[in-house]
Amino acid sequence: MEEQRFDSLTRSLADGLTRRRLFQGVGAAVGAWLLPTTTRAQGSDCAVFCQNVPPGRQRGQCVSDCQHGTGLFGMCEADPSRLCDLGDGTYSCCPAPPANALATCSDGLCDFACNDGFQPCEGQCISASSCCTADQCTPPANATASCSGDQCGFSCNTGFVGCGSECIPESSCCTAADCAPPANATATCTGGQCDFTCDDGFYLCGQACIATSTCCTADDCLPPANATATCTAGVCGYACLAGYGDCDGSSENGCEENLIGNPVHCGSCTNACQDDEICRNTGCCIPSGQSADAPVPGYCDPTRCCSQGCHNASGVCCEQFHGYCTTSDQCCSHMPCQNNECCLGEGWGLCRVDNADSLCCQGFRCVNGYCTV
Repeated sequence: MEEQRFDSLTRSLADGLTRRRLFQGVGAAVGAWLLPTTTRAQGSDCAVFCQNVPPGRQRGQCVSDCQHGTGLFGMCEADPSRLCDLGDGTYSCCPAPPANALATCSDGLCDFACNDGFQPCEGQCISASSCCTADQCTPPANATASCSGDQCGFSCNTGFVGCGSECIPESSCCTAADCAPPANATATCTGGQCDFTCDDGFYLCGQACIATSTCCTADDCLPPANATATCTAGVCGYACLAGYGDCDGSSENGCEENLIGNPVHCGSCTNACQDDEICRNTGCCIPSGQSADAPVPGYCDPTRCCSQGCHNASGVCCEQFHGYCTTSDQCCSHMPCQNNECCLGEGWGLCRVDNADSLCCQGFRCVNGYCTV
């Protein structure tokens, strides 16, 4: 009923005009009264006059239409926050704000303010937890900050490489994959330093991993009697102590033979003394008072004598090779008694080079084992 009365009233005022034409006229008049001028400001192309009132539920209201103009009550795409008072009685529509923001107008200038939890960045509003520039980022040591796609990042300085969220020296390792372990081992990387652990059944030997059934050093081996332990190519062995020999080749009893004073094994396992010889220290010889046969009859071979001296007249070894004497008869054959001491004359060997000329008679010296002038 009320709609019929309103229709009758409008028809009367319009002098026969249709209701739509009447609303267009009224809307134009109201728009002209409220916003008497048309403005173009802040990049807006929208007029402020209401030139078209569409039919439907929004009858009597102007809506945004930048091509045909906008009325006061519907301008700026029905967003009143974008309406900007230019201060001279005219208005302008501020541009639509970016996402997560509201339009603002101050002293006739359009701007926008980001919502809570957002920050401005190059005309947009991004999360406050994101970055806009590298200055907002904190890089790790030995790195330079960067900001890309609202996300902080970094690049390592020269001489460093990335390792997760850090920059480490190029010579360091980041993970075990950067390390090369020896055979039978697994690589590790701790504190930027490569290392390794031996696999099961192997143990550390220097910088290698060897089987637990082998030795690394002689300390890993138990030597037999009268021997010292050895380790060669991971195999335990032993070496006889000085004066001992492994004459039966058995490691169970080790070096069982004493080679000192042993006529069967004199000095070595293969040296056996003759029946007329004894083993003095590590060599076979004829003791004093016993005959030392020589190829030439009447000549005693002093090299077979333990004392290295003999009497040719008797053909036996003598001890008075170098000692106190009063006459030459007290000395071994062909050795004169000089200054109460037996000595070697010219051409006689067996002088001890290590004792220089002490065995040679006065006026001679020992050269290559023989006394000479």
